[in-house]
Amino acid sequence: MKILITGGAGMLGSALAKKLVELGNTVTIFDLPNTNHPTLNNLKVKRISGDVCTLSDLKNACLGMDQVYHVCGVVSYFKVDKEKIMKVNYESVKDIIQVCGEKNIPLVVTASTAGVGIPKKPLTPMNELATFDKKYEKIAYMHSKNLALQAIKDAGKKGIKVCAVSPTSIYGAGDMCMHIGNDVKTIAEGKMKFAPPGGNSIVAVDDVVNAHILAMKKGKPGENYIIASENLTYLQIYHTIAKLLGKKDITKTCCKPCIYTRYFLSFIWETFLSIFGKKPKNPAFALRTKFKFRYFNASKAKKQLGWKPKVSFKDAMQQAIDFYREHELL
Repeated sequence: MKILITGGAGMLGSALAKKLVELGNTVTIFDLPNTNHPTLNNLKVKRISGDVCTLSDLKNACLGMDQVYHVCGVVSYFKVDKEKIMKVNYESVKDIIQVCGEKNIPLVVTASTAGVGIPKKPLTPMNELATFDKKYEKIAYMHSKNLALQAIKDAGKKGIKVCAVSPTSIYGAGDMCMHIGNDVKTIAEGKMKFAPPGGNSIVAVDDVVNAHILAMKKGKPGENYIIASENLTYLQIYHTIAKLLGKKDITKTCCKPCIYTRYFLSFIWETFLSIFGKKPKNPAFALRTKFKFRYFNASKAKKQLGWKPKVSFKDAMQQAIDFYREHELL
């Protein structure tokens, strides 16, 4: 099979490329110029430079392909990134659906549970049938992912061979951008004294890769498949990280009033900086999510795709720590 992966120089894209090459496929990586990932080193793949936000670049990249995985995306909750987020996470999805639809190329799009929403009931995991709360349309990342899911659903109704895979927070080797690594680094430095009072749904990168491959084989047009392995409190997450790092255990959660106060101050500071096109160290909304329980249910993927998580959070976290240390990120 000749397979194209957009965003192939990212954590997930490079891991997917490696797996597909191992399965005997001819893989082409499509990403921005001068981008790379250590997983791609010595991996037999073809590389194409371009911009997913440019329709002509997408058309050229898809020429002669048997399958396309649209993995690229902007993961950001910063206010100043709104335009870029909407272009990459939504507009490029519409464009690649058009390109693949015209050429009848099967397409799997990497979406996100952010496009599904945040559970209203703290300990009740959400599934694909949940209604997206309109208040989250103010959050560009969540809104862009939800719009992408709608575009995929509409395309499926027209008979276009496209479906979505929506992972929760991804753990494992390859996090060069330190999306998860920043918390790990803070714990490693002994600066994390309390865990946030919320929880999160996690999944290993290798399990997400397998979900994409299964979605290409068995996914139904227009459908979205949530990929989640374990629902854990942040106290459980940070306890495991601290133990693997050999650091002092984190046994207490921060009180909600403290978190709310910090969020309020962060929101004001980020709003002020955005006036000048600047961003703070951390986005305010990311802090706000830490006192939510973002739990999700992957029953649909298990039933329709035959997907089963194989890597535990502990093992995925150990792989991540080993990767950070190997590349001097920790």
